[in-house]
Amino acid sequence: DIEGVVLRLPMVYGPGDRQHRLWPYLKRMLDGRPRIPLGVTQSRWRTSRGYVSNVAGAVVLAALHERASGRIYNVAEETDEDEAAWVTAIGHTCDWPGNVVTVADDALEGMLTSEAARHHLYASSSRIRAELGYRESVNREAALAATIAWEREHAPHGWPDSLFDYAAEDNVLSRDRV
Repeated sequence: DIEGVVLRLPMVYGPGDRQHRLWPYLKRMLDGRPRIPLGVTQSRWRTSRGYVSNVAGAVVLAALHERASGRIYNVAEETDEDEAAWVTAIGHTCDWPGNVVTVADDALEGMLTSEAARHHLYASSSRIRAELGYRESVNREAALAATIAWEREHAPHGWPDSLFDYAAEDNVLSRDRV
């Protein structure tokens, strides 16, 4: 008999991220946008995240640690931050002087919104930390810096212009702050 281990992975970011998870925010920052609007629900949304190298380390640790056999672990950064704090951290890492502004959910009309934000996806990684001694080998600031550098070099193509309708965002920001 071979016992397995189940790892529940977070939203993985970093070099090679085909979903370009930082791009919708980073592009605005690189374009010099002074404010990034987030709907109330989106700004408060919490999800588990993990930098690609750290997640890979967790996979190796669980595969090789005999105590992991037959167990289920969540892999995630320890931070329990909302989306507004995540965007702020991205901005801090790339020296963006702007800020995140919370607006009414319906004000954005499809810009920077996600149906997924209606349900938090955060899961604690306390078990893998306590039982297997998991720790991130790359800290958050270095992880974001590496991801930002990769995103700049590998900007995605073919994203709809409507995702970056700055005139519409400016209109929302001029009238709909929460």
